[in-house]
Amino acid sequence: MRLPPPTSVSARPVVLVAEEISPAAIEVLSADLDVRRCDGTDRAALVAAVAEASALVVHRETRVDAGIVAAGGRLKVVANVGPGPGGVDVTATARAGVMVVSARTARTVSLAELTVDLLVSAARHAPPDVRLEGKVLGVVGLGACGAMVAERMRAFGMRIVGWDPDPEHHRTARPHITLLPLEDLLESADFIAVQFRAAGLIGRAALNRVRPAVRMVYSAADGVVDEEALRAAVEEGRVAFGVGVHVGEPRGGEVAVAESVRHLLAGEITPGRWN
Repeated sequence: MRLPPPTSVSARPVVLVAEEISPAAIEVLSADLDVRRCDGTDRAALVAAVAEASALVVHRETRVDAGIVAAGGRLKVVANVGPGPGGVDVTATARAGVMVVSARTARTVSLAELTVDLLVSAARHAPPDVRLEGKVLGVVGLGACGAMVAERMRAFGMRIVGWDPDPEHHRTARPHITLLPLEDLLESADFIAVQFRAAGLIGRAALNRVRPAVRMVYSAADGVVDEEALRAAVEEGRVAFGVGVHVGEPRGGEVAVAESVRHLLAGEITPGRWN
């Protein structure tokens, strides 16, 4: 059983940093969160400090077990700046409805934001210039990244259609996303964001179905788009803009995790689409 939250309330969500992390990551967190520190290897200190925390940031040494989760009555997220859950008891966090993020999953946010930037640029700089409002965005793949792209592009007044073969993603799709077969999505979309990894998914036959002057941004991993066929489609004028993106960790995994914590506490990430 999780303990009830304490009665004192910080003006901003509290992030408890239980181990040393980079100054750049601290700067990201400090922009709009109340950053506090403790020694994660001192269990008594951790239990006391986590009571007011909305997020707990750990690395190699801190063990987050069922007792720590229970003590964190306000916890929404446990973030490990390493590549995986590490010392976090993911069964205990799942039972308590607490999200777990790491450097590996945090890259999803960076990829979604880069995709949005490129879609906006494609509207403004790929001739002919078009307005995003009222245009149709087809999102291929409605996992964590695709769902974030859809949510952000909706703010521009776009109509969102989506495709995903996973029935679970159909169940969790937001009401503003109209689910379509892939062929129908390709034929109806003015912009396409490909966030589904399956080699050869968008090949010559698929590109022959797209609307004239479509703009496409896709994940460059796993050969999901036949780039030779895409290049030919651009040269023939059937596709106005096509670019693949790949996000590594140029600024470090700790910064990516810090950004994910901020997005989650701001309500911009839906846990069911992330874990």
